[in-house]
Amino acid sequence: MFRHAVFLVCILALENRAFILPQLDEQGPGPRIVGGSTAPDGRVPYQASLRNVLNSHFCGGSVLNNRWVLTAAHCTVGQSKSSIKVVVGTNNLLVGGDRYSVEIIIIHEGYDSVQISNDVSVIKVTSDIEFKDRVQPIQLPDEDTYAGADVVLSGWGRLSYPGIYPTQLQIINLTALSVEECQAAYSTINPVFPSEICTLTKAGEGACHGDSGGPLVENDRLVGVVSWGMPCARGYPDVYSRVYYFKSWIQDKMDNN
Repeated sequence: MFRHAVFLVCILALENRAFILPQLDEQGPGPRIVGGSTAPDGRVPYQASLRNVLNSHFCGGSVLNNRWVLTAAHCTVGQSKSSIKVVVGTNNLLVGGDRYSVEIIIIHEGYDSVQISNDVSVIKVTSDIEFKDRVQPIQLPDEDTYAGADVVLSGWGRLSYPGIYPTQLQIINLTALSVEECQAAYSTINPVFPSEICTLTKAGEGACHGDSGGPLVENDRLVGVVSWGMPCARGYPDVYSRVYYFKSWIQDKMDNN
């Protein structure tokens, strides 16, 4: 599987778990703008920012209820509850928002950092999240997401690779691919599993470093968690953990903890 590619985990300073990316040996096309737009204030009230001890954003997350946030496993592996703060209620990374300490981090027991599978984790905060206009939970999906679905991605990931990080939350409309299409695109790079969703519109639009763990939404339901891809928006699909596949796991961890 990996004979024709070198599998590298890209680690960025102060963002040590932000968007795992397999990279080909060759350089490929130059960096492209990811292609989103600034999210209207309050447009994404379920969006969370995971911050390190220096208050630097390193991953996204989604508010599920007044105590739980869903993110990617690769965002929380090696972290402790004292090394993460959850910030909600602001589109601006520099000002505003409500900050919560972490009580519990639960990483999926089957998480595989080599193949990047089962890339989900849930975080319980120490006190109830206060809901208001800019802070609201998002519901889990009632049905699966299929090829051709219109989906919405949001996050504070890089605007290009390499490139700058936005201060304001970005949002972009994308289209879901079939698992088979995504597997074909990554056939010599990394496996793609039925437990994952892929999106692709065109080169120059997609996820990047800093978007990891963040929400992919279809019809006001959380359907994906940003997991991995090629850096960045280079015409390869972005890959997300499929929330519908992990719905029972998510609910079980919240109910029993």
